[in-house]
Amino acid sequence: IVAPTGDEFMVASIAGQDVPAEPKAHYDFAKKLFDDKKYAESAEAFELFLQRHKAALPDLVDNAAFWKAESIFTPASAMTDAKAKEGALKQAILAYQVVLDDAKSEKRDSALYKIGICFEQLGFKEEAGVFYNELVEKHPKSSLVADAKKRLKALGPTKGKKKSK
Repeated sequence: IVAPTGDEFMVASIAGQDVPAEPKAHYDFAKKLFDDKKYAESAEAFELFLQRHKAALPDLVDNAAFWKAESIFTPASAMTDAKAKEGALKQAILAYQVVLDDAKSEKRDSALYKIGICFEQLGFKEEAGVFYNELVEKHPKSSLVADAKKRLKALGPTKGKKKSK
């Protein structure tokens, strides 16, 4: 990852390819890495995008943050090394939190659901319940509500059913 020099950026290379300097091309480059299942490279490319282009393309920032989180979460789900999986899931939670920090993000429901999944996989049922409930309460029209309700039922009674502020 490189630092900006004025309005220009030094050339960065990820996965043996130069990262495009133009914001939309950079985003598309990072998304293609994700689509090609090159998750570590995708996470790196989206992180660089967030550093470089946050001000230039604010409309893509929440999407970039979401895909960065997905780039961390997706391989974590398949990890067999417990410590590595735990670390990746915690990183994913932090990455999804960036999406939640954007009040205008259209991916807030997905981020809430994925944070719930992460907490559930980490063994934190109550915390998972809090995020599933927030999804159900604040995004009632989301396509993920039915899944969140199933997860809540599977979790059984938790204290996660507290009302959000």
